[in-house]
Amino acid sequence: MIVSSTLRQAAGRAVLLTYALGFWVVFLHHAEGGHEHGEPPLLVHALRDSTLALPGVVLAAWAATWFAERLLRADPGASPLRRAAVLDAAIALAASAAMAAGSPVHERLFAAHEAHEFPLALHVGRDATLALALALPLTRILAAFQRLRPVAVVVVMAALAASAGSAVQAAAIGPGNPCPAGAPLKRFDVQAIDLDITLNRFGDHDPAGKMYALAARIPDIRGQEASRKVSTGLGNDPVQPLVIRANEGDCVEIAFTNNASGGPFGIHID
Repeated sequence: MIVSSTLRQAAGRAVLLTYALGFWVVFLHHAEGGHEHGEPPLLVHALRDSTLALPGVVLAAWAATWFAERLLRADPGASPLRRAAVLDAAIALAASAAMAAGSPVHERLFAAHEAHEFPLALHVGRDATLALALALPLTRILAAFQRLRPVAVVVVMAALAASAGSAVQAAAIGPGNPCPAGAPLKRFDVQAIDLDITLNRFGDHDPAGKMYALAARIPDIRGQEASRKVSTGLGNDPVQPLVIRANEGDCVEIAFTNNASGGPFGIHID
């Protein structure tokens, strides 16, 4: 099969686009509070997701370019600028859509959670729009780079991606100093535990219950669990939903331990 030079160039651009958009989408998810169980460092996370998305993005960009070429053949008088704009838009749209379509798959594979869980269609549409904001200008830049020798393009783009990824990673996961000097510090030792929860004074109970609890309260919680007695309206019962309190201006430090069975549990600050 003979592949046109335009299709070959589109495939090359799609490879570089995939990794750039991968860093961009993962960074945005991380910035808004998304997380996953056993999450790797941000740079590794972006490289992993981009590599998994690579076949789909390249195929989508190739198909979009093929379709755009067919449309342009119907307009032989189109200027070079118009032809470039149509091809760039086709690649950017296809790459953004393919990258966004892979996000829900990655979340299911790696037990990822968004800060705000959207319906599937809205989730994909949001990610596609965010990716497109970068893909449109970047596709034009890559087209200009492709006039250089291919090896030089790859080296330059790899260096830019590595430096950008390192900067993003350092900014996102650096320890920093979130507490102002002199701010009161409140520490909470929180555990997730299995609990046979008594539901009422008649003895109905849930043997598969789970609870978040302060570590210091666990002896009292186990005592109430064994007694099978509860108060109307919870009262001062140790078995009740966990609430931790702090005043405005306090610095809060939470140590979390998962001692519950049945899967990963965690806490997430919105």
